[in-house]
Amino acid sequence: MLWIAEMAARNIQPNTDDVDDPGNTPMVRAWEALTSKVRYLMPRAAASWKPEFQSVLNSAHSMRIEKIAMAKKSQIRGCTGVCMACGREERNCTYSMDLVGPFEPKAWLKGIDRISPEYATFISKYEETFEDEFLECATRSGVLPDIDMGTYVLGETCLRKAKLVYLLQTTVMELCYAAERKMEVFSRSEEDGGNVELGEHYTVTDEAATDLVQKQDAIEFAIADEKRPVPEIETDESLWEVIDEARKIASRDDPARFTRLVRDRAYKMLRTRKRTLSEEEEEEEDDDDDERNEDWGSKCADDADDADDAPRHTARRRRVCVIRDSDSDDDTQGAHGAHGAHGACSSSSSAGMSFNQLLPRRLSSRVPPPPPASGMASMQRAAGNLPSRRATLVSIMELQIRLARQEKHDDAAVCTNAIQTLQELMRRVEELAHSV
Repeated sequence: MLWIAEMAARNIQPNTDDVDDPGNTPMVRAWEALTSKVRYLMPRAAASWKPEFQSVLNSAHSMRIEKIAMAKKSQIRGCTGVCMACGREERNCTYSMDLVGPFEPKAWLKGIDRISPEYATFISKYEETFEDEFLECATRSGVLPDIDMGTYVLGETCLRKAKLVYLLQTTVMELCYAAERKMEVFSRSEEDGGNVELGEHYTVTDEAATDLVQKQDAIEFAIADEKRPVPEIETDESLWEVIDEARKIASRDDPARFTRLVRDRAYKMLRTRKRTLSEEEEEEEDDDDDERNEDWGSKCADDADDADDAPRHTARRRRVCVIRDSDSDDDTQGAHGAHGAHGACSSSSSAGMSFNQLLPRRLSSRVPPPPPASGMASMQRAAGNLPSRRATLVSIMELQIRLARQEKHDDAAVCTNAIQTLQELMRRVEELAHSV
């Protein structure tokens, strides 16, 4: 799977029909194992949402979770007091969810040969967010960009499950993105006279494979047991800086207008998806299977033209990455040097393309947020810099005895509290470890 992602990041089309390549069989098996697991887990991770919210969530390639005040929470969802995903009443959640699209999860699960072109199309559209014209649209029209899907306020359970579904549906895309970000480091060696060979594996390591397996296991455990933590959502801060700036421009720095814009966009997305789903259900009743398959593409195009409030990003434009010579570097610095997005070349003829031809770009920041104290402790323990939990407990007990012998009874009492608390937490961890 890591090699498939690296090939997509390098615009290499895999040849799975080559029977003489011994790596094809395990690659196909790994692909089928991961994609079948994703297909199996996605409906089990979802909640009893309204169909239109499920459709909106599935069309998002970027998610941001933020803590908000209760007053703003009420304003975003229109003072209804209900979850925007399932329609049930909720009071406890203090987080909002921002979404950016478009995205089509099923397209990433069709086959190995579809990943490279799918990623090239995705990254081409993604990079348009960082062009000057993107913010100019908001400046001229006073509306949010088409890719901005608005802000949603969900209940605690729905928010948890939405994060799980999102993590599953973006699994393959995130692998490609991570591979490209790592490959950019290798591509910069060209400046020092180095060379990136097409046949070499630069991101396929035991450590990366272990991280992938652990992340998949964590998602699976979180689906099976609601007490398990959900893995952190990876975010590109540079992308959200652009989205926030566009929102600021469109709202003219008016907080009330800002809230209204993100709320209206969210409800508009839900209404549009609901109408589309209703039209699809009617067509299923009126047409047989063959007619539906023939007319599906043209129907989508007609809807994009006729619906007044349909998102304009339904007709996506593919931008080809042009290789520029050194004379034009100064002219293109503003368009590409300030990009916070990842930088794959979106050439339509990707097979056999030398990675050394790719444009150098700054690494983006689509990474998980800094780990909490528990995560830092786990990393330090794995690196051998922190003793095990039981060894730490024994050390505190020994410290308690030394303090007691020195008649520092107040300090010894603090150790006693720490010992009891740590024993309680360790026992709780053991209980949770056997709850799945």
